[in-house]
Amino acid sequence: MLAFNARSIATEAIGRFGSDWALWSRSPLAMGVAPLILLWIGLTFVERKFPAGSLKPVSNWLLNLKISLVSLVVTPFKGVLLGIFLGYISSRIGFGLIDLRLQHDADPGKEVMAFLIWFFAIDFFFYWYHRFEHESLLWQQHKVHHMDEQVSAVTAYRVHWLESLFHSAVVLVPTTLLFKFDLAAGGIALGVISVLSGLWETLYHANLKIGFGWASVLLVSPQFHRIHHSRLPEHHDKNFAGYFPILDVIFGTYYHPRPNEYPPTGVPDEKEVESFAHSLVLPLHEWWRMFCSWRQRRTEVVTSPDVSTELNLPSLKHSPTALSQE
Repeated sequence: MLAFNARSIATEAIGRFGSDWALWSRSPLAMGVAPLILLWIGLTFVERKFPAGSLKPVSNWLLNLKISLVSLVVTPFKGVLLGIFLGYISSRIGFGLIDLRLQHDADPGKEVMAFLIWFFAIDFFFYWYHRFEHESLLWQQHKVHHMDEQVSAVTAYRVHWLESLFHSAVVLVPTTLLFKFDLAAGGIALGVISVLSGLWETLYHANLKIGFGWASVLLVSPQFHRIHHSRLPEHHDKNFAGYFPILDVIFGTYYHPRPNEYPPTGVPDEKEVESFAHSLVLPLHEWWRMFCSWRQRRTEVVTSPDVSTELNLPSLKHSPTALSQE
C-alpha cells in the first residue's frame, strides 16, 4: 500500500512544510523549529556560565544543529506514514484495549490521570526501545547521539534520521493502539505530550549542574541523564528512561547520581563523527563493516582445513583411534 501511494504520500508530507511548522507555529499544540533553535541558543549561553562539563566548540554546536534539522525534516514524512499505517490497522481491528474516554463533565483530576497514564505508557515503550538500541544492531544508529563528547541542550535532537523512524514504529504505534480515547481529547493530549517532551528532552540534555537529589527517582534531570551519556564503566547501560526514572528502578537499570557527580560524556574508544556527511552514513557504514566481518569469518570456517577446530568441536587428532594408538 505504501509503495503504490508513494507519490501521494510524498506530496502530503511536503505540504506539511508550511511556515507555521518550519518557522514559528501559531498552534498551541506544535512548537515549531524556530522556537526550538532559540531555546538551544538561550540554553547555550546559560551552559557557558554554569557548565557541568567541558564546553562545546562552536563547530560542534553547528554540527549538532545540522544533524538535528535532518531529524526534524523527517518528521512530516514520518507523520504521514504513521497516519496511513494506523488508519489501516484501525479499519481492521480498531483501537483501544484500555478505555481512557471520559465523560464531558469529568473532573480535571480524572483528565490529568488519563493523561499521565498515556504519558507513562509512552515512556514504558521508549524505555525498552532505548534499551534494545544499546544491546543490538541498532546501536550503530543510536551511537550518533552518544558520540557527542560535550552533551548539551543541542544534543537532544542529535539523532540519526533512521532512529526517528524506528522510534515512531516501536513507541508511538503500540501506545496509540493500546488506548481508546475521544478523538479531540486524544489529539490535545498528544499535542501537549509532543510539546512537553520536546522541551524536557532539551532541558535534561543541557550541560548544567542540575540534579533532583532524592527526587531523581521521580523525574529525569540533567544530572540523571548525564549518567546515561557517561564514558565511565560504572555508568554503562544505566538510566534509560526518558521521563520517569521509576522504570529504571523497576527493571534494574537505575543509577542514583551522587552529589556533584557530572561525569565526562561520549563513547569510549570512539571519536566524534568527522563531519555532517559522516553522521548521515555512519550506521550504514558500520552495518556494512559488520556484515563483511561476519562473512569473512564464515568463509574462514568453511575453507579451513580443520573445520572442527573452528567450530569448537573435538579435533580429529584426538579421535578415539588416535588416542588408543598413543
